[in-house]
Amino acid sequence: SSGQDRFAEMVTDSAIPLREAINGLLHSSAERTDHRGCLLVNTTMERNATDERCLDLTSKGFDELRAILIAAFESRRNELADGLTPDGAADLLLVATQGLRVVGATESKIRADSTIQTVLDTLTQEPPVRQ
Repeated sequence: SSGQDRFAEMVTDSAIPLREAINGLLHSSAERTDHRGCLLVNTTMERNATDERCLDLTSKGFDELRAILIAAFESRRNELADGLTPDGAADLLLVATQGLRVVGATESKIRADSTIQTVLDTLTQEPPVRQ
C-alpha cells in the first residue's frame, strides 16, 4: 500500500536523521486532515471481530510494517536510544502511530504533542546541541 511505502521510505532514508523521520511519521499520524483514515486501522477496528479474512489481512499488514521498521532500525541502531532493540522500537512506533491516528479522529483532550515528544525521547538518541 502507499501508506506502507511512505512509512518505509521515511525510516529507511539515511539522509534523513531518524529522529526527524519518526517525528514526521508521528505528526502525520496525529493530524485530522484525512477523514478517511488509515485503511489498515479502519479495517482492523470495524471488521476483525467478525471477519476472519480481514483479521488475516490486517495481521499480515501490520506484520509487514513491523518487518520494514525492524530492518530500518537494525541498520540505524546507532540512532536508537541506548538499550532499545530494533523490534522494541518497531513495536512502540507502530502502536504510537496507530494510536495517534485513532485519537486524532476524536476531539479528545489527549495531547498529541506531549505524546509525540515522549515517544521520540524513548525511541531515539537526543539530538546533539547546536552551538
